[in-house]
Amino acid sequence: MSEQDKPEVRQASADATRPRSLLLNTLSSQGVVVMEALTIAILMPLWHRVLGKELVGLWLLIWSVISFFRLVDLGLEQVTVKMIADARSRGSERMRQVTGTLFWAHVTQGVLIVGLTALCLLLFSDAVGLDGELREMTQRCLLIIGFGQAFAFPFMLFRSTLVAHQLLRISNGYRILGSILYLGGNLLVLTQSPKLETLALLNLLVALLPHLLGTIHAVVRVHDLSLSPRSFRLPLLKEAWGFSLYFTIISLSLLMGSELGKIIVKLHLDLAAVAAFGLAAKIQFQAQNFCNQVARTLTPVIAELHGAGDDARIRRIWLRGTKLSVAFTMPLMVGCIVLAEPLVLSWMTESFIDAVAPLQILLIASLINVIHGNSHIMLSMRGDQRLLAWALFGGQVLNLVLMFVFLRTHGLIGMAWAAVLSLIPMQCFVIQGHLQRREGVSALEFYRKTVVPSLLPVGVMALALWLLRTFTPLDHLIEVGLAEGFGVVLFWALFWFFGFDDEERARLRAELDKVKARVLRRA
Repeated sequence: MSEQDKPEVRQASADATRPRSLLLNTLSSQGVVVMEALTIAILMPLWHRVLGKELVGLWLLIWSVISFFRLVDLGLEQVTVKMIADARSRGSERMRQVTGTLFWAHVTQGVLIVGLTALCLLLFSDAVGLDGELREMTQRCLLIIGFGQAFAFPFMLFRSTLVAHQLLRISNGYRILGSILYLGGNLLVLTQSPKLETLALLNLLVALLPHLLGTIHAVVRVHDLSLSPRSFRLPLLKEAWGFSLYFTIISLSLLMGSELGKIIVKLHLDLAAVAAFGLAAKIQFQAQNFCNQVARTLTPVIAELHGAGDDARIRRIWLRGTKLSVAFTMPLMVGCIVLAEPLVLSWMTESFIDAVAPLQILLIASLINVIHGNSHIMLSMRGDQRLLAWALFGGQVLNLVLMFVFLRTHGLIGMAWAAVLSLIPMQCFVIQGHLQRREGVSALEFYRKTVVPSLLPVGVMALALWLLRTFTPLDHLIEVGLAEGFGVVLFWALFWFFGFDDEERARLRAELDKVKARVLRRA
Protein backbone atom coordinates (compact mmCIF):
# COMPACT_ATOMS: atom_id res chain seq x y z
CA MET A 1 0.00 0.00 0.00
CA SER A 2 1.42 3.39 -0.98
CA GLU A 3 1.77 6.17 1.56
CA GLN A 4 -1.03 8.14 -0.11
CA ASP A 5 -3.42 5.19 0.08
CA LYS A 6 -3.12 4.62 3.82
CA PRO A 7 -6.36 5.37 5.67
CA GLU A 8 -4.69 7.72 8.09
CA VAL A 9 -3.15 9.72 5.24
CA ARG A 10 -6.48 9.94 3.42
CA GLN A 11 -8.16 11.06 6.64
CA ALA A 12 -5.51 13.70 7.26
CA SER A 13 -5.96 14.97 3.74
CA ALA A 14 -9.72 15.13 4.18
CA ASP A 15 -9.34 17.00 7.46
CA ALA A 16 -6.96 19.43 5.82
CA THR A 17 -9.35 20.26 3.01
CA ARG A 18 -12.52 20.41 5.13
CA PRO A 19 -12.04 24.02 6.38
CA ARG A 20 -11.34 25.11 2.82
CA SER A 21 -14.49 23.34 1.58
CA LEU A 22 -16.58 24.91 4.35
CA LEU A 23 -15.20 28.34 3.50
CA LEU A 24 -15.87 27.93 -0.22
CA ASN A 25 -19.36 26.57 0.42
CA THR A 26 -20.15 29.51 2.73
CA LEU A 27 -18.77 32.10 0.32
CA SER A 28 -20.66 30.57 -2.60
CA SER A 29 -23.90 30.66 -0.60
CA GLN A 30 -23.31 34.35 0.10
CA GLY A 31 -22.62 34.77 -3.61
CA VAL A 32 -26.04 33.30 -4.44
CA VAL A 33 -27.75 35.71 -2.02
CA VAL A 34 -25.87 38.72 -3.43
CA MET A 35 -26.50 37.68 -7.04
CA GLU A 36 -30.21 37.18 -6.44
CA ALA A 37 -30.48 40.57 -4.72
CA LEU A 38 -28.56 42.25 -7.57
CA THR A 39 -30.80 40.56 -10.13
CA ILE A 40 -33.96 41.79 -8.40
CA ALA A 41 -32.48 45.29 -8.02
CA ILE A 42 -31.89 45.51 -11.79
CA LEU A 43 -34.98 43.70 -13.03
CA MET A 44 -37.79 45.28 -10.98
CA PRO A 45 -37.39 48.75 -12.57
CA LEU A 46 -36.80 47.10 -15.97
CA TRP A 47 -40.05 45.13 -15.69
CA HIS A 48 -41.92 48.26 -14.63
CA ARG A 49 -40.55 50.23 -17.60
CA VAL A 50 -41.10 47.48 -20.17
CA LEU A 51 -44.29 45.80 -18.94
CA GLY A 52 -46.02 48.40 -16.77
CA LYS A 53 -47.14 48.29 -13.14
CA GLU A 54 -50.23 46.16 -13.78
CA LEU A 55 -48.34 43.35 -15.55
CA VAL A 56 -45.63 43.42 -12.87
CA GLY A 57 -48.40 42.87 -10.34
CA LEU A 58 -49.79 40.00 -12.43
CA TRP A 59 -46.32 38.41 -12.67
CA LEU A 60 -45.84 38.57 -8.88
CA LEU A 61 -49.32 37.11 -8.43
CA ILE A 62 -48.53 34.17 -10.75
CA TRP A 63 -45.34 33.46 -8.84
CA SER A 64 -47.23 33.54 -5.54
CA VAL A 65 -49.24 30.57 -6.81
CA ILE A 66 -46.28 28.75 -8.36
CA SER A 67 -44.35 29.10 -5.09
CA PHE A 68 -46.81 26.76 -3.36
CA PHE A 69 -45.78 23.97 -5.76
CA ARG A 70 -42.71 23.64 -3.53
CA LEU A 71 -44.92 22.08 -0.86
CA VAL A 72 -45.20 18.98 -3.07
CA ASP A 73 -41.62 18.29 -1.95
CA LEU A 74 -43.02 17.51 1.55
CA GLY A 75 -39.70 18.50 3.10
CA LEU A 76 -37.89 15.79 1.13
CA GLU A 77 -35.11 18.06 -0.16
CA GLN A 78 -33.71 18.71 3.34
CA VAL A 79 -34.05 15.06 4.32
CA THR A 80 -32.37 13.90 1.09
CA VAL A 81 -29.14 15.65 2.07
CA LYS A 82 -29.16 13.94 5.47
CA MET A 83 -29.91 10.47 4.07
CA ILE A 84 -27.30 10.62 1.29
CA ALA A 85 -24.65 11.91 3.69
CA ASP A 86 -25.49 9.03 6.02
CA ALA A 87 -25.42 6.50 3.14
CA ARG A 88 -21.85 7.52 2.22
CA SER A 89 -20.58 5.83 5.36
CA ARG A 90 -22.75 2.72 4.97
CA GLY A 91 -21.61 1.32 1.65
CA SER A 92 -22.40 1.35 -2.06
CA GLU A 93 -25.58 -0.72 -1.82
CA ARG A 94 -27.12 1.67 0.71
CA MET A 95 -26.22 4.63 -1.54
CA ARG A 96 -27.89 2.99 -4.55
CA GLN A 97 -31.03 2.22 -2.56
CA VAL A 98 -31.29 5.74 -1.09
CA THR A 99 -30.71 7.55 -4.39
CA GLY A 100 -32.98 5.17 -6.32
CA THR A 101 -35.78 5.56 -3.81
CA LEU A 102 -35.55 9.33 -3.57
CA PHE A 103 -35.20 9.84 -7.33
CA TRP A 104 -38.48 8.06 -8.03
CA ALA A 105 -40.12 9.92 -5.17
CA HIS A 106 -39.07 13.16 -6.87
CA VAL A 107 -40.39 11.88 -10.22
CA THR A 108 -43.76 11.21 -8.59
CA GLN A 109 -43.74 14.71 -7.16
CA GLY A 110 -43.04 16.10 -10.64
CA VAL A 111 -46.12 14.30 -11.93
CA LEU A 112 -48.15 15.83 -9.08
CA ILE A 113 -46.97 19.29 -10.16
CA VAL A 114 -48.34 18.59 -13.65
CA GLY A 115 -51.70 17.89 -12.01
CA LEU A 116 -51.50 21.08 -9.91
CA THR A 117 -50.66 23.09 -13.02
CA ALA A 118 -53.74 21.71 -14.75
CA LEU A 119 -55.84 22.61 -11.69
CA CYS A 120 -54.46 26.16 -11.71
CA LEU A 121 -55.27 26.50 -15.40
CA LEU A 122 -58.88 25.64 -14.62
CA LEU A 123 -59.43 27.61 -11.42
CA PHE A 124 -56.87 30.36 -10.81
CA SER A 125 -58.05 33.06 -13.22
CA ASP A 126 -61.65 32.80 -12.02
CA ALA A 127 -60.56 32.74 -8.36
CA VAL A 128 -58.69 36.08 -8.57
CA GLY A 129 -61.03 37.71 -11.12
CA LEU A 130 -58.95 37.75 -14.33
CA ASP A 131 -60.63 37.80 -17.72
CA GLY A 132 -59.97 38.61 -21.36
CA GLU A 133 -56.34 39.02 -22.42
CA LEU A 134 -55.05 38.91 -18.84
CA ARG A 135 -56.71 35.52 -18.36
CA GLU A 136 -55.16 34.04 -21.52
CA MET A 137 -51.75 35.50 -20.68
CA THR A 138 -51.91 34.04 -17.18
CA GLN A 139 -52.80 30.58 -18.43
CA ARG A 140 -49.92 30.52 -20.93
CA CYS A 141 -47.48 31.60 -18.21
CA LEU A 142 -48.78 29.00 -15.76
CA LEU A 143 -48.40 26.30 -18.40
CA ILE A 144 -44.79 27.27 -19.20
CA ILE A 145 -43.64 27.70 -15.60
CA GLY A 146 -45.55 24.65 -14.36
CA PHE A 147 -43.89 22.47 -16.99
CA GLY A 148 -40.48 23.77 -15.99
CA GLN A 149 -41.12 23.10 -12.30
CA ALA A 150 -42.40 19.57 -13.01
CA PHE A 151 -39.45 18.70 -15.23
CA ALA A 152 -36.86 20.13 -12.82
CA PHE A 153 -38.24 18.39 -9.71
CA PRO A 154 -36.60 14.94 -10.25
CA PHE A 155 -33.21 16.61 -10.73
CA MET A 156 -33.35 18.14 -7.24
CA LEU A 157 -31.91 14.82 -6.07
CA PHE A 158 -28.59 15.63 -7.72
CA ARG A 159 -28.31 19.05 -6.09
CA SER A 160 -28.88 17.37 -2.72
CA THR A 161 -26.23 14.80 -3.66
CA LEU A 162 -23.68 17.54 -4.28
CA VAL A 163 -24.54 19.20 -0.96
CA ALA A 164 -24.24 15.87 0.91
CA HIS A 165 -20.76 15.39 -0.60
CA GLN A 166 -19.60 18.85 0.58
CA LEU A 167 -19.90 20.23 -2.98
CA LEU A 168 -22.46 22.92 -2.25
CA ARG A 169 -20.15 25.43 -3.94
CA ILE A 170 -20.62 23.58 -7.24
CA SER A 171 -24.40 23.72 -7.01
CA ASN A 172 -24.24 27.38 -5.96
CA GLY A 173 -21.97 28.12 -8.91
CA TYR A 174 -24.58 26.77 -11.32
CA ARG A 175 -27.28 28.79 -9.58
CA ILE A 176 -25.22 31.96 -9.96
CA LEU A 177 -24.68 31.11 -13.65
CA GLY A 178 -28.44 30.66 -14.05
CA SER A 179 -29.08 34.06 -12.44
CA ILE A 180 -26.56 35.72 -14.77
CA LEU A 181 -28.21 34.14 -17.82
CA TYR A 182 -31.65 35.16 -16.54
CA LEU A 183 -30.49 38.73 -16.04
CA GLY A 184 -28.88 38.83 -19.48
CA GLY A 185 -31.95 37.29 -21.08
CA ASN A 186 -34.19 39.95 -19.55
CA LEU A 187 -31.92 42.75 -20.73
CA LEU A 188 -31.54 41.38 -24.26
CA VAL A 189 -34.75 39.45 -24.99
CA LEU A 190 -37.51 40.94 -22.82
CA THR A 191 -36.79 44.45 -24.07
CA GLN A 192 -37.30 43.19 -27.64
CA SER A 193 -40.36 41.04 -26.83
CA PRO A 194 -42.12 42.75 -23.88
CA LYS A 195 -44.53 39.99 -22.92
CA LEU A 196 -45.13 37.99 -19.76
CA GLU A 197 -44.78 34.83 -21.85
CA THR A 198 -41.19 35.87 -22.65
CA LEU A 199 -40.51 36.24 -18.95
CA ALA A 200 -42.01 32.81 -18.33
CA LEU A 201 -39.77 31.21 -20.99
CA LEU A 202 -36.70 32.84 -19.44
CA ASN A 203 -37.74 31.39 -16.08
CA LEU A 204 -38.08 27.98 -17.73
CA LEU A 205 -34.43 28.26 -18.82
CA VAL A 206 -33.32 29.19 -15.30
CA ALA A 207 -35.39 26.39 -13.77
CA LEU A 208 -33.81 23.73 -15.98
CA LEU A 209 -30.23 24.74 -16.74
CA PRO A 210 -28.71 24.75 -13.20
CA HIS A 211 -30.43 21.43 -12.45
CA LEU A 212 -29.18 19.80 -15.65
CA LEU A 213 -25.61 21.02 -15.11
CA GLY A 214 -25.72 19.90 -11.48
CA THR A 215 -26.99 16.49 -12.59
CA ILE A 216 -24.11 16.02 -15.02
CA HIS A 217 -21.61 17.10 -12.36
CA ALA A 218 -23.09 14.76 -9.73
CA VAL A 219 -23.10 11.77 -12.09
CA VAL A 220 -19.44 12.39 -13.01
CA ARG A 221 -18.17 13.11 -9.48
CA VAL A 222 -20.29 10.82 -7.30
CA HIS A 223 -20.23 7.04 -7.63
CA ASP A 224 -22.92 4.51 -6.72
CA LEU A 225 -25.86 6.65 -7.82
CA SER A 226 -28.83 4.62 -9.01
CA LEU A 227 -31.90 5.73 -10.95
CA SER A 228 -33.22 2.23 -11.48
CA PRO A 229 -36.76 1.44 -10.23
CA ARG A 230 -35.28 -1.80 -8.88
CA SER A 231 -33.39 0.25 -6.28
CA PHE A 232 -36.63 1.69 -4.87
CA ARG A 233 -37.30 0.69 -1.24
CA LEU A 234 -40.61 1.64 0.37
CA PRO A 235 -39.22 1.48 3.96
CA LEU A 236 -36.60 4.08 3.00
CA LEU A 237 -39.32 6.38 1.67
CA LYS A 238 -41.30 5.99 4.90
CA GLU A 239 -38.13 6.78 6.86
CA ALA A 240 -37.59 9.94 4.79
CA TRP A 241 -41.15 11.17 5.23
CA GLY A 242 -40.98 10.47 8.94
CA PHE A 243 -38.27 13.14 9.18
CA SER A 244 -39.82 15.57 6.72
CA LEU A 245 -43.23 16.31 8.30
CA TYR A 246 -42.15 19.29 10.39
CA PHE A 247 -39.95 20.67 7.60
CA THR A 248 -43.14 20.73 5.49
CA ILE A 249 -45.10 22.60 8.16
CA ILE A 250 -42.30 25.16 8.51
CA SER A 251 -42.08 25.58 4.70
CA LEU A 252 -45.86 26.04 4.52
CA SER A 253 -45.66 28.70 7.24
CA LEU A 254 -42.96 30.61 5.37
CA LEU A 255 -44.92 30.48 2.11
CA MET A 256 -48.11 31.62 3.82
CA GLY A 257 -46.27 34.63 5.17
CA SER A 258 -44.47 35.61 1.96
CA GLU A 259 -46.88 34.68 -0.84
CA LEU A 260 -50.51 34.55 0.30
CA GLY A 261 -50.50 38.28 1.01
CA LYS A 262 -50.33 39.15 -2.70
CA ILE A 263 -53.27 36.85 -3.47
CA ILE A 264 -55.34 38.42 -0.69
CA VAL A 265 -54.50 41.91 -2.02
CA LYS A 266 -55.77 40.93 -5.48
CA LEU A 267 -59.02 39.57 -4.04
CA HIS A 268 -59.80 43.00 -2.56
CA LEU A 269 -57.84 45.52 -4.66
CA ASP A 270 -56.25 45.60 -8.14
CA LEU A 271 -53.04 44.42 -9.83
CA ALA A 272 -51.35 47.79 -9.25
CA ALA A 273 -51.80 47.27 -5.49
CA VAL A 274 -50.36 43.76 -5.87
CA ALA A 275 -47.28 45.28 -7.54
CA ALA A 276 -46.81 47.80 -4.71
CA PHE A 277 -47.20 45.22 -1.95
CA GLY A 278 -45.05 42.76 -3.92
CA LEU A 279 -42.26 45.32 -4.20
CA ALA A 280 -42.30 45.93 -0.44
CA ALA A 281 -42.29 42.17 0.20
CA LYS A 282 -39.37 41.67 -2.22
CA ILE A 283 -37.20 44.24 -0.44
CA GLN A 284 -38.15 42.80 2.94
CA PHE A 285 -37.31 39.26 1.80
CA GLN A 286 -33.91 40.21 0.38
CA ALA A 287 -32.96 42.20 3.49
CA GLN A 288 -34.03 39.42 5.87
CA ASN A 289 -32.41 36.70 3.76
CA PHE A 290 -29.11 38.60 3.83
CA CYS A 291 -29.30 39.08 7.61
CA ASN A 292 -30.26 35.44 8.23
CA GLN A 293 -26.89 34.29 6.93
CA VAL A 294 -25.35 35.25 10.27
CA ALA A 295 -27.83 33.11 12.19
CA ARG A 296 -27.33 30.13 9.86
CA THR A 297 -23.62 29.99 10.68
CA LEU A 298 -24.56 28.99 14.24
CA THR A 299 -26.56 25.93 13.17
CA PRO A 300 -23.67 23.43 12.97
CA VAL A 301 -22.04 24.88 16.10
CA ILE A 302 -25.16 24.41 18.23
CA ALA A 303 -25.75 20.95 16.75
CA GLU A 304 -22.18 19.86 17.61
CA LEU A 305 -22.37 21.22 21.17
CA HIS A 306 -25.77 19.61 21.68
CA GLY A 307 -24.27 16.28 20.66
CA ALA A 308 -21.51 16.82 23.20
CA GLY A 309 -24.03 17.73 25.92
CA ASP A 310 -22.40 21.13 26.60
CA ASP A 311 -25.49 23.05 27.73
CA ALA A 312 -23.60 25.96 29.28
CA ARG A 313 -21.74 26.74 26.06
CA ILE A 314 -24.93 26.37 24.05
CA ARG A 315 -26.59 29.08 26.15
CA ARG A 316 -23.60 31.41 25.83
CA ILE A 317 -23.45 30.94 22.06
CA TRP A 318 -27.21 31.42 21.78
CA LEU A 319 -27.10 34.76 23.63
CA ARG A 320 -23.88 36.08 22.07
CA GLY A 321 -24.85 34.86 18.63
CA THR A 322 -28.22 36.61 18.92
CA LYS A 323 -26.48 39.78 20.10
CA LEU A 324 -24.27 39.77 16.99
CA SER A 325 -27.19 38.87 14.72
CA VAL A 326 -29.16 41.83 16.07
CA ALA A 327 -26.15 44.13 15.71
CA PHE A 328 -25.62 42.97 12.14
CA THR A 329 -29.32 43.43 11.32
CA MET A 330 -30.20 46.69 13.07
CA PRO A 331 -28.27 49.15 10.86
CA LEU A 332 -29.52 47.53 7.65
CA MET A 333 -33.18 47.22 8.67
CA VAL A 334 -33.48 50.54 10.49
CA GLY A 335 -31.52 52.28 7.73
CA CYS A 336 -33.98 50.93 5.16
CA ILE A 337 -36.90 52.06 7.33
CA VAL A 338 -35.58 55.63 7.55
CA LEU A 339 -34.56 55.74 3.87
CA ALA A 340 -37.56 53.81 2.54
CA GLU A 341 -39.07 56.69 0.58
CA PRO A 342 -35.91 57.77 -1.31
CA LEU A 343 -35.03 54.08 -1.79
CA VAL A 344 -38.34 53.24 -3.47
CA LEU A 345 -38.63 56.46 -5.49
CA SER A 346 -35.02 56.39 -6.77
CA TRP A 347 -35.22 52.67 -7.57
CA MET A 348 -38.65 52.61 -9.17
CA THR A 349 -40.85 55.69 -9.79
CA GLU A 350 -43.38 57.81 -7.89
CA SER A 351 -46.10 55.39 -8.98
CA PHE A 352 -44.78 53.04 -6.26
CA ILE A 353 -45.09 55.59 -3.44
CA ASP A 354 -47.82 53.39 -1.94
CA ALA A 355 -45.15 50.72 -1.27
CA VAL A 356 -43.19 52.92 1.16
CA ALA A 357 -45.29 52.61 4.34
CA PRO A 358 -45.92 48.84 3.93
CA LEU A 359 -42.17 48.37 3.41
CA GLN A 360 -41.31 50.20 6.63
CA ILE A 361 -43.78 48.11 8.61
CA LEU A 362 -42.69 44.80 7.01
CA LEU A 363 -39.09 45.61 7.95
CA ILE A 364 -40.21 45.85 11.58
CA ALA A 365 -41.59 42.32 11.17
CA SER A 366 -38.21 41.23 9.79
CA LEU A 367 -36.48 42.70 12.83
CA ILE A 368 -38.70 40.64 15.11
CA ASN A 369 -37.90 37.52 13.07
CA VAL A 370 -34.14 38.10 13.14
CA ILE A 371 -34.10 38.82 16.90
CA HIS A 372 -35.65 35.39 17.48
CA GLY A 373 -33.94 33.56 14.61
CA ASN A 374 -31.30 31.93 16.78
CA SER A 375 -34.04 30.78 19.13
CA HIS A 376 -35.52 28.86 16.18
CA ILE A 377 -32.15 27.17 15.68
CA MET A 378 -31.99 26.32 19.38
CA LEU A 379 -35.38 24.61 19.21
CA SER A 380 -34.50 22.68 16.04
CA MET A 381 -31.11 21.50 17.24
CA ARG A 382 -32.40 20.47 20.66
CA GLY A 383 -35.28 18.35 19.41
CA ASP A 384 -38.19 20.79 19.62
CA GLN A 385 -38.99 20.92 15.89
CA ARG A 386 -42.62 20.09 16.59
CA LEU A 387 -43.15 23.11 18.85
CA LEU A 388 -41.33 25.37 16.38
CA ALA A 389 -43.31 24.11 13.38
CA TRP A 390 -46.72 24.50 15.00
CA ALA A 391 -45.85 27.87 16.54
CA LEU A 392 -44.80 29.25 13.14
CA PHE A 393 -47.88 27.76 11.49
CA GLY A 394 -50.17 29.19 14.17
CA GLY A 395 -48.59 32.60 13.69
CA GLN A 396 -49.31 32.51 9.96
CA VAL A 397 -52.93 31.46 10.51
CA LEU A 398 -53.30 34.48 12.80
CA ASN A 399 -51.57 36.58 10.13
CA LEU A 400 -54.13 35.53 7.50
CA VAL A 401 -57.05 36.37 9.78
CA LEU A 402 -55.59 39.81 10.57
CA MET A 403 -54.84 40.44 6.88
CA PHE A 404 -58.49 39.99 5.92
CA VAL A 405 -59.61 42.21 8.81
CA PHE A 406 -57.07 45.03 8.38
CA LEU A 407 -57.05 45.10 4.56
CA ARG A 408 -60.69 46.17 4.50
CA THR A 409 -60.11 49.09 6.86
CA HIS A 410 -56.47 50.14 6.32
CA GLY A 411 -55.47 48.79 2.89
CA LEU A 412 -51.84 47.80 2.28
CA ILE A 413 -50.70 49.39 5.55
CA GLY A 414 -53.13 47.16 7.42
CA MET A 415 -51.75 44.13 5.58
CA ALA A 416 -48.24 44.97 6.77
CA TRP A 417 -49.33 45.54 10.37
CA ALA A 418 -51.01 42.13 10.33
CA ALA A 419 -47.56 40.58 9.76
CA VAL A 420 -46.12 42.42 12.78
CA LEU A 421 -49.00 41.76 15.17
CA SER A 422 -49.16 38.04 14.31
CA LEU A 423 -45.46 37.58 15.10
CA ILE A 424 -45.47 39.01 18.61
CA PRO A 425 -47.48 36.31 20.46
CA MET A 426 -45.75 33.36 18.78
CA GLN A 427 -42.19 34.70 18.76
CA CYS A 428 -42.10 36.58 22.04
CA PHE A 429 -44.33 34.36 24.17
CA VAL A 430 -44.65 30.83 22.73
CA ILE A 431 -41.17 30.23 21.26
CA GLN A 432 -39.23 32.53 23.55
CA GLY A 433 -41.24 31.50 26.58
CA HIS A 434 -40.48 27.83 25.99
CA LEU A 435 -36.75 28.55 25.69
CA GLN A 436 -36.79 30.73 28.79
CA ARG A 437 -38.21 27.88 30.82
CA ARG A 438 -35.88 25.31 29.28
CA GLU A 439 -32.66 27.32 29.44
CA GLY A 440 -33.33 29.24 32.65
CA VAL A 441 -33.01 32.62 30.92
CA SER A 442 -35.72 35.19 31.68
CA ALA A 443 -37.23 37.44 29.02
CA LEU A 444 -35.65 40.47 30.68
CA GLU A 445 -32.19 38.86 30.63
CA PHE A 446 -32.57 37.70 27.01
CA TYR A 447 -33.52 41.10 25.59
CA ARG A 448 -31.08 42.95 27.87
CA LYS A 449 -28.16 40.88 26.60
CA THR A 450 -29.18 40.68 22.94
CA VAL A 451 -31.20 43.76 21.90
CA VAL A 452 -30.38 46.54 24.39
CA PRO A 453 -26.68 46.82 23.34
CA SER A 454 -27.79 47.90 19.84
CA LEU A 455 -30.39 50.47 20.89
CA LEU A 456 -28.13 53.49 21.50
CA PRO A 457 -26.01 53.02 18.35
CA VAL A 458 -29.05 52.43 16.14
CA GLY A 459 -30.91 55.40 17.66
CA VAL A 460 -28.02 57.76 16.89
CA MET A 461 -27.69 56.25 13.41
CA ALA A 462 -31.43 56.67 12.68
CA LEU A 463 -31.33 60.32 13.79
CA ALA A 464 -28.28 61.00 11.61
CA LEU A 465 -29.90 59.39 8.55
CA TRP A 466 -33.14 61.28 9.14
CA LEU A 467 -31.23 64.59 9.27
CA LEU A 468 -29.25 63.62 6.18
CA ARG A 469 -32.41 62.71 4.30
CA THR A 470 -34.16 65.92 5.46
CA PHE A 471 -31.42 68.34 4.39
CA THR A 472 -29.87 66.44 1.47
CA PRO A 473 -31.94 65.26 -1.51
CA LEU A 474 -31.28 61.56 -2.20
CA ASP A 475 -32.46 61.35 -5.80
CA HIS A 476 -30.35 58.44 -7.04
CA LEU A 477 -30.08 54.87 -5.80
CA ILE A 478 -26.31 55.17 -5.37
CA GLU A 479 -26.85 58.16 -3.06
CA VAL A 480 -29.23 56.09 -0.96
CA GLY A 481 -26.62 53.31 -0.85
CA LEU A 482 -23.91 55.73 0.27
CA ALA A 483 -26.20 57.10 2.99
CA GLU A 484 -26.92 53.55 4.21
CA GLY A 485 -23.16 52.82 4.17
CA PHE A 486 -22.53 55.93 6.28
CA GLY A 487 -25.18 54.74 8.73
CA VAL A 488 -23.60 51.27 9.02
CA VAL A 489 -20.16 52.75 9.73
CA LEU A 490 -21.60 55.11 12.34
CA PHE A 491 -23.51 52.27 14.00
CA TRP A 492 -20.45 50.01 14.31
CA ALA A 493 -18.23 52.84 15.56
CA LEU A 494 -20.71 53.40 18.39
CA PHE A 495 -21.37 49.70 18.95
CA TRP A 496 -17.65 49.07 19.49
CA PHE A 497 -17.73 51.31 22.55
CA PHE A 498 -21.30 50.87 23.82
CA GLY A 499 -22.27 47.41 22.54
CA PHE A 500 -19.24 45.26 23.36
CA ASP A 501 -17.96 44.76 26.89
CA ASP A 502 -14.23 44.78 27.77
CA GLU A 503 -13.92 41.00 27.43
CA GLU A 504 -15.52 40.98 23.97
CA ARG A 505 -13.35 43.85 22.75
CA ALA A 506 -10.23 42.08 23.98
CA ARG A 507 -11.26 38.85 22.25
CA LEU A 508 -11.98 40.67 18.98
CA ARG A 509 -8.62 42.48 19.13
CA ALA A 510 -6.88 39.14 19.63
CA GLU A 511 -8.67 37.63 16.63
CA LEU A 512 -7.79 40.64 14.49
CA ASP A 513 -4.15 40.33 15.57
CA LYS A 514 -4.16 36.67 14.49
CA VAL A 515 -5.57 37.55 11.09
CA LYS A 516 -3.00 40.33 10.69
CA ALA A 517 -0.18 37.95 11.62
CA ARG A 518 -1.31 35.34 9.08
CA VAL A 519 -1.51 37.97 6.34
CA LEU A 520 2.00 39.22 7.16
CA ARG A 521 3.41 35.67 7.14
CA ARG A 522 1.95 34.99 3.70
CA ALA A 523 3.23 38.34 2.42
